[in-house]
Amino acid sequence: MDNNITYKVYKTMYEKDDNTYAKIAKLRWNTQDEKLDNTIAWMKKNHFGENLRTEWFEVVAYNNVNEIVGFSFFMENPNKTKQWYLGDLKVDENYLRKHIATNIIKLGLHTISENYGKSIYSYIEKENLASITLHKKLGFHNLERLEPFAEFIFGDDQTTYEYIFSNN
Repeated sequence: MDNNITYKVYKTMYEKDDNTYAKIAKLRWNTQDEKLDNTIAWMKKNHFGENLRTEWFEVVAYNNVNEIVGFSFFMENPNKTKQWYLGDLKVDENYLRKHIATNIIKLGLHTISENYGKSIYSYIEKENLASITLHKKLGFHNLERLEPFAEFIFGDDQTTYEYIFSNN
């Protein structure tokens, strides 16, 4: 892992303060300052893990001045235990090609493995070659179909990649 990047796993929504929510909102959706209060309120109200009463955690990457430079969330399927979802993987454009996405996914896979996960889905746009290459490198395989997950809706331009844990 890059010595200038640190990674934190947030296992509950209550571990983050509003400043952390704001930094995540800016990275995930490029939220403008004047809309941050409403976005933070929406994030807290629509926390899928809390609302669906399922396991959920986030992996956040910080640079050496505590700016958030990478993010993803991981959620267990409320309808099928031990089956997980990797969502909203995002890395700041100034930090691309520094293995941040790789490290976020690896840390997520490790955390899920500790919780006896059996598999994890990642939904990738069919044209996103960088993400496809990364997922394949990490052991995901293309199911060549759009597999359902909870009540989430995915686009026709996406396909499901799956990672199967060998130890569980």
